[in-house]
Amino acid sequence: MSINIILINIFLMFLVIGVIIYLAFGKKTKGNNTLISHLILGLLIFQFILGMLINLYVTIPKVKPYTVFHHFGLILFHADIGLTLLSLSILFFINTLRKRKSIILGLAGTIFILIAFMSGIVFVLFGTQNIFSLTMAIGFIGSILIYAYAFFSASFSNK
Repeated sequence: MSINIILINIFLMFLVIGVIIYLAFGKKTKGNNTLISHLILGLLIFQFILGMLINLYVTIPKVKPYTVFHHFGLILFHADIGLTLLSLSILFFINTLRKRKSIILGLAGTIFILIAFMSGIVFVLFGTQNIFSLTMAIGFIGSILIYAYAFFSASFSNK
């Protein structure tokens, strides 16, 4: 049973990586931070909803909490989306370096997503301490502000 779950997760991650590679190197989307910010914002909203569902309906075991990553479910899906967000934020940052536009903003967005991602991992592995939940929320808020600005800002338009 767990082999099937692992294989499904690997397949989904390859699919996500394929989409990210297409976004990075596709002719229409190369360097298109507006499109990437749309994707990141959509995934952040979905990630927030999943996080709330996990907070309300999933119990992380006190003994061997890492086993939640061995079962296909909300927490594993939440972690996969977090990894996808991290990958997209790195791609966004690389595009800001290429265009030499708003490099600090691109770096800040990646750092905020990295903070949320690492806080989530530490939250699960070290006993669901509230401080890690807080830093996850701070990373989420910072990243949603950064990418909402990128979404609405004229400095990221592709003209």
